[in-house]
Amino acid sequence: MKKLLTLFLLVLIFSTISQAKPDEGMWLPLYIKQLNMKQMKKLGFKLSAKDIYDINNSSMKDAVVRLGKGFCTGEIVSEKGLVFTNHHCGFSAIADLSSVDNDFLENGFWAKSFDKEIPIPDFSVSRLVYMKDLTFLIDSLTSVTEDEDEVGNIKSHIIDSVINKATKDNHFEAEVKTMFAGTEYFLLVYETFNDVRFVAAPPSSIGKFGGDTDNWMWPRHTGDFSILRIYMSPDGKPAEYNEDNVPYKPLYHFPISLKGIERNDFSMILGYPGTTERYLTSYDIAYKLNKEQPAMIDIFGKQLSMMKQAMDADHQVRIDMASQYAGISNYYKYLKGQSLGLEKFGLVSEYKQKEEKLIEWINSSEENKEKYGELFNDFEIAYNNMNRIMPSFYYAAVGISRLGVKSHISDIKSIHEKLLNKKDVDSDIANLKETSKAMFEEGYYKSELVMLKFFAKKLYKNLSNPEFNELYIWVKEEYKGKDMDEKFDNFFEEMFSESDLFCEETIAKFIENPKKKYFKKDLFFKLVDDISSFMRKNYMAFLSSNNKISTLQEEYFVALREWKKDETFYPDANSTMRLSYGKVIPYHPKDAVYYHFHTTHYGILSKEDPNDSEFKIDPKLHKLLENKNFGPYAEKDTLMVCFLSNNDITGGNSGSPVINGNGELIGIAFDGNWEAMTGDLVVDPSLNRTISVDIRYVLFVIDKFAGATNLIDELDIVTAKTEKVKEAVKVE
Repeated sequence: MKKLLTLFLLVLIFSTISQAKPDEGMWLPLYIKQLNMKQMKKLGFKLSAKDIYDINNSSMKDAVVRLGKGFCTGEIVSEKGLVFTNHHCGFSAIADLSSVDNDFLENGFWAKSFDKEIPIPDFSVSRLVYMKDLTFLIDSLTSVTEDEDEVGNIKSHIIDSVINKATKDNHFEAEVKTMFAGTEYFLLVYETFNDVRFVAAPPSSIGKFGGDTDNWMWPRHTGDFSILRIYMSPDGKPAEYNEDNVPYKPLYHFPISLKGIERNDFSMILGYPGTTERYLTSYDIAYKLNKEQPAMIDIFGKQLSMMKQAMDADHQVRIDMASQYAGISNYYKYLKGQSLGLEKFGLVSEYKQKEEKLIEWINSSEENKEKYGELFNDFEIAYNNMNRIMPSFYYAAVGISRLGVKSHISDIKSIHEKLLNKKDVDSDIANLKETSKAMFEEGYYKSELVMLKFFAKKLYKNLSNPEFNELYIWVKEEYKGKDMDEKFDNFFEEMFSESDLFCEETIAKFIENPKKKYFKKDLFFKLVDDISSFMRKNYMAFLSSNNKISTLQEEYFVALREWKKDETFYPDANSTMRLSYGKVIPYHPKDAVYYHFHTTHYGILSKEDPNDSEFKIDPKLHKLLENKNFGPYAEKDTLMVCFLSNNDITGGNSGSPVINGNGELIGIAFDGNWEAMTGDLVVDPSLNRTISVDIRYVLFVIDKFAGATNLIDELDIVTAKTEKVKEAVKVE
């Protein structure tokens, strides 16, 4: 089905400006003036749309940087390229730069001069130069044909041409992203800086205070920030690391407000939100709830358990695994919260009720029926096909295939097969020597074997047609047991006890003399062969169903937009720059419970637990808080720590600037709240909240805790007595 042309869509959008909601929407900065500015002014924004996004002059968008390809956001806060972001955004870099003797995660780090700043390998930040809507161009040029292959070729040619033109004779990078379920296209041009240096971070007792227990929770008392600096070549261009590089002079940097925040104050966030799925059907939601989320929660829960054991046993392992563990743990808790929310709020049923009204509209005319009459029937067929291989496919693809022990088994089996066919194995043996040495030295294979058994049993337990699986039938007939679970236990017991694939001595002998077939009938080979066969048989089915669902979601969105023609739609997040705006505001999570909009230093002290690593307080911080030695960063005798707003964010927004009505930095966004874990799918204005660290707490830690006054001196700090206007930080 041909998509609607952009000309019609733009008319549709701009004719419904009044429908934009302040507490929902990740809006494209390109259209702030048309869609959002009127409402933003009502809420307390005092500047103009061009102060936020302007391609001809410096504006706020020039001070908001994308970390990597969009895993987090940062903001430039000084004329020397200083960047604030979250502690958990810098966590991987901090861990990589740490060692047992110099553990920046545990102890923090503060560069008191430029020469003490540490280069971060393979780390980049990007500034959005401009974005451009290509939809009308692409739709116009592809409308000449109905042939899907030809349409695809034309699109590819247009996109390549546009990117080449945008990056010709300059140092920019460009990409084209689709929006609105693939119905619209936008060019995004970036300036990328590869010399980024680690400047500062508090110890994890501040930057990760509350740990996994408090993650996604309110009230929160986490000083979730770290500091980076962008460097450039002496001629002002992005460059790879070089000692001669100089601090970046940005087009714009944010002034920082010490004036404080009050309930209902205007708040705005600019950043790079990762992924939302706000335009799904009941079929999509049911699949997530019943198939995807249970499997992923199972897989990540087991991984975390095994990783925690290894990390607790060895300090170096804890440093090496810290970033991976934190990332998995964050997503694991997110999935658990979202799954609970989907069930608690009965969203499958709610979506079905909405779809019944859409179906009524579809059936209201022959034209609608011709275009959309089979839509929901096609969804049902596509998800029935997907459900036949899920969640077993997840256990194979996400669980087993990423295990080092699986690769180890496959490598040895490959050597066996090459020897059988009289092929050279020298390079394979050299690789096995290196990987097996690391495996035995680090000892990770022991916990991975436990995971392999767990995931494999789950895979076979969830087969939709187990009677057609060779290994399943073989285990059923070969092993004793009252049920298949017990039979597989006996199979694994024999495999583990008889195999030499994980015997260090036998592997060493095999490496020395690979022609001797030490592992000819090893049961591990039988297991891995069957899992690989399962993957091959089902991958194309998964890909086909997934592609069909994507096509149907595009068609569904077009139908939804045509049906709701009086509403304004914003595109799902896709790691491109977005703006959200709202207010500093509390919430009621449930009956008789009220959450204030900010937390204070009293909460840090009350949560302290010297016997729990997540709630230990650094002695120096404890003394500062007890003595109320806050400097200029408190309100009377109280230090604000974190606050809530109803800004619409998601993963990727971590580290985003929270900006007041004057365009001043008041906080750094770092989390959402537990009660609104379904927010990536559907927004509940009464519950959805952004959790941010108050910028005054950040400055307090930098100044009073760390004594890094060199960093404080770089900042443009605004107080009630020293109002600064935007011209003070703009470079025209």
